[in-house]
Amino acid sequence: MNLRTLVWALWLVLLGGLALRLHDSFAHDTTALRRELGAYEEVRQKIAENYVGEANSRDLLFGALEGMSKSLDAHSEFWTPKRRKDERSVTTGLFGGLGVEISRDPKKGLIVLRPLPGSPAAKAGLLPGDRIVEIDGTETLEIDVDRAKDLIRGQPGTIVRLGVHRQGHEESLFFDVERAEIKIDSVQEVLILESPRAAGARIPEGTPKIGYVFVVKFQEATAADLDKALQKLQAEGMQGFILDLRGNHGGLLDEALAVCELFVKDGLILTVRGRNGQSGMHKDEKFLSNGVSHKGEFPMALLVDGGSASASEIVAGCLKDRGRAVLVGEKTYGKGSVQTILPIPLQDWGEAALKLTTGRFHSPSGAVIDGKGVTPQHIIPLDQAQHIALQRERYRRQVLRDAQNGGGIPPGFDRQGDDDSSKPFHDVQLEKAVELLTKEIAKGGG
Repeated sequence: MNLRTLVWALWLVLLGGLALRLHDSFAHDTTALRRELGAYEEVRQKIAENYVGEANSRDLLFGALEGMSKSLDAHSEFWTPKRRKDERSVTTGLFGGLGVEISRDPKKGLIVLRPLPGSPAAKAGLLPGDRIVEIDGTETLEIDVDRAKDLIRGQPGTIVRLGVHRQGHEESLFFDVERAEIKIDSVQEVLILESPRAAGARIPEGTPKIGYVFVVKFQEATAADLDKALQKLQAEGMQGFILDLRGNHGGLLDEALAVCELFVKDGLILTVRGRNGQSGMHKDEKFLSNGVSHKGEFPMALLVDGGSASASEIVAGCLKDRGRAVLVGEKTYGKGSVQTILPIPLQDWGEAALKLTTGRFHSPSGAVIDGKGVTPQHIIPLDQAQHIALQRERYRRQVLRDAQNGGGIPPGFDRQGDDDSSKPFHDVQLEKAVELLTKEIAKGGG
């Protein structure tokens, strides 16, 4: 099949599929479809004849498809074969990278939240709060977090050069870091909170046994790993439970539903309102708990913030509406839609995909999550400095746990106090959750 035939065939598949989902009449309007294909072909021909540089046909096609999908909403997008491969790695928790979590600060730019212990980033000496100003010669001033992640990720064994500004250093520091296969454990901390201090919180003497689990993302086996964590905590006499989803950007829908089933014995978890791909009619898909994996009715609190999105919001909306958990923290991000990955085989180019928004989430009460988020019953805001301090504290605990298991202390770890990170961090959101659960347990005589 030549390139021209492949281009037309791919456009027919994509435009036809999108048409069925977007509007009934558009699917039958072959005149409009011919007009659009003709416009694409004319633009492509004019570029080939008049563009001053070299134009790659594949790049032109991919660019057109990316633009078409992005015009739908903020979350629909076309994935090139390379992007498709990278995303598959991320959802399984394995990918080539540095093992560093990054964010964009409105004033400081691209910053390191925390390197994972034992990761290439940690071994190279990157620290929470470092400002990444350059990635392989590309300045980061104008790029977003997703673009930065794309630049950082790559084949294991390859080198990426990072330019970093660090508090207390006049000149930039440069790190040549070798990418490696990174395994992210979604369940990253499991413990009983003990007085006088645990997980960055001040724990009053006499506090009942409250379990704490931090889940960083929803990926394959998240629910199974959380199930194991709950069994461990219940074996240790847990009387109440705190699930920390702060900064959890989401992940797999099925895993979020499975996590809800751990805490909700029966009834509605989520409604996804979408469209029937054949008829074009709107439809509701309801997800119910079957109670098989239910872990008990212990008092529970959920920690969320503006970084809690998508799958995290499914869990937050479900547990709040069903009265299963009290929510503490800040209003969630508001990414309440489901994207379906539609594979697009491109022969020797590999497999591309279309990530298409095919439904929107409604919590059990019918509340819309998309664009609105989930609001906690107890709003405890953190400022930007406190959010960074939370990540520093998480990193510190991870390093110390890793060291207890035979891991080494990464370079620069003892220099985290070079700036205001030396101030004691008090996780006031976690402390509020402990206070609420302590009262609830006392009411029940626990």
